[in-house]
Amino acid sequence: MSKLKKTVKWTLYVLLAALVAFFFERMWVLHLQREIAPQIAAHIAPLDFSGTSRDTAAFHESLYKIVDDKSILGFGEATHGTAEFERAFALITKKLIREKGFNVVVFAEMNFADTWALNHYVLQNLEGDEAGLHTPHAFLQEDRIQLIEWIRAYNSDKPPHEKVWFLGADVNTPNEAARNALLYCEENNITLPSETHQALTAVKEFPLYSVSQHTRQITPLEDILNKIQPLYRLIQQGNHQQDSLNLKQLWLYQSITNLNHALRSYYAASHSQDSFRDSTMYSNIKWVLKQRPEAKMLVYAHNVHIAKKVGYKDISPGIARLGWHLNQHHRDKYAVIGTEAWKGRYIYSEKEEVTTIAKKMGKIGTAIAKATNSPAGLLHLNATPALREFFNRSHTISMGIASPAPMYSRTEDLAEAFDGVFYIRESTPLQVRKLYGFNMELELDKERHRDLLQGNTLRISCTTSYSTLNTYQAKKGVELSINYLNEDQELIDYEATQLLPEEKLTKILSPPDGTAYIRLRFSGTKVKDFSLTDFTMNGVPVRHQDIILYGERYKRCSSKKFYQPESESIHISLLK
Repeated sequence: MSKLKKTVKWTLYVLLAALVAFFFERMWVLHLQREIAPQIAAHIAPLDFSGTSRDTAAFHESLYKIVDDKSILGFGEATHGTAEFERAFALITKKLIREKGFNVVVFAEMNFADTWALNHYVLQNLEGDEAGLHTPHAFLQEDRIQLIEWIRAYNSDKPPHEKVWFLGADVNTPNEAARNALLYCEENNITLPSETHQALTAVKEFPLYSVSQHTRQITPLEDILNKIQPLYRLIQQGNHQQDSLNLKQLWLYQSITNLNHALRSYYAASHSQDSFRDSTMYSNIKWVLKQRPEAKMLVYAHNVHIAKKVGYKDISPGIARLGWHLNQHHRDKYAVIGTEAWKGRYIYSEKEEVTTIAKKMGKIGTAIAKATNSPAGLLHLNATPALREFFNRSHTISMGIASPAPMYSRTEDLAEAFDGVFYIRESTPLQVRKLYGFNMELELDKERHRDLLQGNTLRISCTTSYSTLNTYQAKKGVELSINYLNEDQELIDYEATQLLPEEKLTKILSPPDGTAYIRLRFSGTKVKDFSLTDFTMNGVPVRHQDIILYGERYKRCSSKKFYQPESESIHISLLK
């Protein structure tokens, strides 16, 4: 037999074997689903989101069996963009606050450093327009806003020890951690080296991540880390005084400890290998438990983050996630509910782009959908030995992160990773409030702009106007920042001015010695539109083709040169 015939023969054998294995696997999956269907049907507790049907009582009874005597409940989300997951968490949160004494709500993927003002707000200590509120994405869920307002109203007539806290635990962006570092040093009379102060000042004004590519390219991470290193030594010297610090000071101190990781996260291409991210989340939760030893806590994050053990085979299996840390250190007090959807759609990006839930025969959502017609419900995975055995087998489960492709992941020992699964038959995209940002940059260098930079001063003049979005966040508007850089494009000085909605600005700049470049940046946060007219330097009109504009979802935006040859003004506005 020729070599070719042997190759063809063995290829056919392999294909036939694969086909037979595939057939028997499908038959085995169908068999398992038929066998387990009666158990699922008998133990799933349906949920009516309106809260009016009798099914709701069964749902709460099932929830209490999982919570039992636990003081920490994790609640996962299979996707970051499904409305029903946020809504279910809000319902569970309200129930456990009212009836079980839970008093801390942690959205683990919101930044810890950013949420001091937000927690202050829900504690009834600030007016709404003063509440800082930041998320890892450039949008905020409507259901979450409603939950924040509910907690604030609940706290209104409670004594301090009964009030509910609301905070984040993540380290996605470094801005507020840097701002907190400067504030902490100012309030505690800590004098920072000038380059450390300058670096922190620059970091606190970093643009939104979605428009930060240019900043990350020209400002090396290691350079920033080296410059802020003295900060840690100086605050640790006063560490023995922590017993005398109030809660705000302790919060600021804790957020400073997150700064290095927040910077690394901001510069990272993805979070897939950020082992420090989940350990930092746990560090921040541990800090809360230290400040409030009687805390009963609800923790909301993606399923991957809050599972007790690695229940997902495909998603960074070697990383110890937040749920692993909670289970290791609070094993008898930690329960966790994961989530699953059979079908439907969800938002996967800040641009409100939508993709579909992956539908697979061997998916957990498929097994539950075959067993019940309920639109939503809670299933205790350890209610019977048969359920525990079934869910500890290998299956697949929905996975929704920042990807346009329908995603899923293989599971392993799911009944050990989660105590229960909140199931929805069909996912719908959540409603969001968008929080937009842009950067408009002009870079001058002494070589190309020697006529402008030949003296010791630079007079800039312009007229600006803008309007902001109606958002929950406090930090909104347009700021003009000026960076002075040396020959190696290292920051040597920095200044910034917050612009009024309508302003005719004249500013005299005095570049420090060693300045080789000056970078002017108009940065907008949560801005609907922005106009720049009569822009001159030392009386010379600025060429619009020298201005670079970054800002997703704005009209007339480009990562290349911004050019309007027939216009004497620049105007940008949000795409409708």
